[in-house]
Amino acid sequence: MVALGRSRNDSPRKPGRIVIYIGIALLIAAAGVYVVYLTPGCQTNAALDFGVQISIQIENTNNTKVSFFVPPGIGNPGNTWANHTFDGFGVCGHYPLYVDAPTSTQYPGYSVIHVKSTVSYNYVLGDFFAVWGYPIGQNKTLNLPSQPAKGVFWFMCVGPDPNNLHQGSWGQEVLKGDSPIILKYGNSGCLPRGPG
Repeated sequence: MVALGRSRNDSPRKPGRIVIYIGIALLIAAAGVYVVYLTPGCQTNAALDFGVQISIQIENTNNTKVSFFVPPGIGNPGNTWANHTFDGFGVCGHYPLYVDAPTSTQYPGYSVIHVKSTVSYNYVLGDFFAVWGYPIGQNKTLNLPSQPAKGVFWFMCVGPDPNNLHQGSWGQEVLKGDSPIILKYGNSGCLPRGPG
């Protein structure tokens, strides 16, 4: 007589792998819909939103060539971010003063400090250098000291018209969208030379 009963192979079927994969795919799709449509996006309402051109120039010893010091990505997530004083005022994960990392080998001779803040505030050049993590001043900028014995100094020139620049206020210089900044290390200065 043959005993009636279940064999090992007759157990109730468990869901196949394909059903599990379909379930996981549906969960991922639902999470994507939630993130895209239901979570708040990046806040783009800024009280301040402008750019300031900054050119950092290093003159060689015989004044025949100027090279540019190109700031890296500063104040961007994952890039240089040495100070956190104004973290809460930034927009879209940035510090309120930031520079994008250079993207090509063609450098136009200046970088742009983006001033994008949720509050209206007179940010100064020293605030930017603080997030960069470097000193700024006529005696020492970017850890390069002036060398009076060699006639090498830091110069700061500011103004919208390259033919009508004025000396800047170093770390206290208020950032303005219509007022590019030149920092020059050398002995010939950056102010336009007068006639004669």
